[in-house]
Amino acid sequence: MESTSQLLPEGKGKELMTEADEVKLEIAEDTNKVEMEHQFREQESIYEYARSIVERAKGKCALYRVHSGLRDGSAKHYEPVIVSIGPYHHGKTPFQDMEEHKEHYLRELLRRVKENNAERYVEALKNEKREPQALHCYVDIFKMDVDSFGRCMVLDGFFMIEFFRGKWAHDKKNNMLFNRRWLKPLLKRDMLLFENQIPLFVLRALFALTEERPDTDRDFVKLALGLFSFNGERIPHDEIEIDRLDDIPHLLGLVYKALVVRKRKSFEPETLKQQNRRWKSLFEYLINKWSPFEKIMKDLDPGTPKRPYNRRRKSWEPIWTAVALKQVGVKFQRAKHCKAFYDITFSNGVMRIPRLEIYDSTESFFRNLVAYEQHSKQYIPQQVADYLQVMDCLINTSKDVELLRHYRIIDNRIGNDEKVSTMFNRLCSGVSFVREMFLYTQMFDEVNKFCNNPWNKRMTKLNNEYFGSPWALISFMAAALLLLLTALQTVYSPLSYYHP
Repeated sequence: MESTSQLLPEGKGKELMTEADEVKLEIAEDTNKVEMEHQFREQESIYEYARSIVERAKGKCALYRVHSGLRDGSAKHYEPVIVSIGPYHHGKTPFQDMEEHKEHYLRELLRRVKENNAERYVEALKNEKREPQALHCYVDIFKMDVDSFGRCMVLDGFFMIEFFRGKWAHDKKNNMLFNRRWLKPLLKRDMLLFENQIPLFVLRALFALTEERPDTDRDFVKLALGLFSFNGERIPHDEIEIDRLDDIPHLLGLVYKALVVRKRKSFEPETLKQQNRRWKSLFEYLINKWSPFEKIMKDLDPGTPKRPYNRRRKSWEPIWTAVALKQVGVKFQRAKHCKAFYDITFSNGVMRIPRLEIYDSTESFFRNLVAYEQHSKQYIPQQVADYLQVMDCLINTSKDVELLRHYRIIDNRIGNDEKVSTMFNRLCSGVSFVREMFLYTQMFDEVNKFCNNPWNKRMTKLNNEYFGSPWALISFMAAALLLLLTALQTVYSPLSYYHP
């Protein structure tokens, strides 16, 4: 059998094989070109998406320093301990070591995305005037030139994003810094300081530029909030409206939005929800809806819980401390199944308060949330400040903390009730309240009405004096029995005289 080479004309086999190779090579080159063009279009799409985030942020972001009224006597709660984010604390000596770690993570990210430098990211954050758009977000004065500011945004932004992604967990061989157990809590604390922020649109844009697909806002929110916890639970991200992210100025604002601003239905106390499920019949529905019967129903069922917030009242009086309220008959219960830590309700002499865990970082966290409320350019109800005002009224001494701890309302993780009472007594120092917008006015009115009711005072005094302990109860029953026997003897003595 003749070989294949013998069947082909002499010298033609080599030429034909070469032509076939050239065809394959051309096909491969065309495929590579298509893939490169597709990859280029994807990169351009992602770049344009990041640019659109920056463009939409114009005039919507303002970052301040904490004003002196809040800072006086409590400056340490607003200043970073280990890392500076943004320009306000940039360049200070205590944070120089962390700058080297920021550069290390930037180099690792550039290596991962196959970039030689970060210029493309710096350019993406500039406006039409060739200035970093974030430069116009910082209201207070800081010392930094424009180029250094742009590099600061990229360096700090990517450090936070890589920290969100957990890249430090896979880099322990090259970076022993994160092997220290105490470091991660301090980093998370510093990232939630009011004046230690960079604009959220910077983080979103940088995150999008290093992801495979352009629409990554939901992933970013989930990743960022998943790092933080409150009251022993991860901060929820499901209720964050992605189309409203442009209105959130920074990471602290994102955490505030997740914790505080919720749908109205979550404000209703559990007892009201349970009652609403029972009002199903048409007759009861009409009675509840028709105004002529509203007062009748209230008179028949005075214990019906009401919504705890009433913004129409312009004046209110503070309530008593927890110990004083207990002495006049107010009962305390730990509220269950509450989505919001500030959902405090009062009905039928019972005050229900959600559980609150107290850590060393709790004061700093609350102070910076309040600072965000105080400096907000747009109207935001001062939910955190009003909640702290309620707790300040309830807690005056360690005895009040001990009482609330007894009912498992306060979970004291710092081990000292005196420190907790001192914390709540000074958290509202320097805070500006809008008195007519206080969110707990109606609840305060109901508590004060209960405390000033003479009947409640008498019943509480009777209970404390005669039923406060088993021995007091036994003494009261013995006295009552003796009084009863004496009365019977008085009645039967005349009867025995007339009827021997």
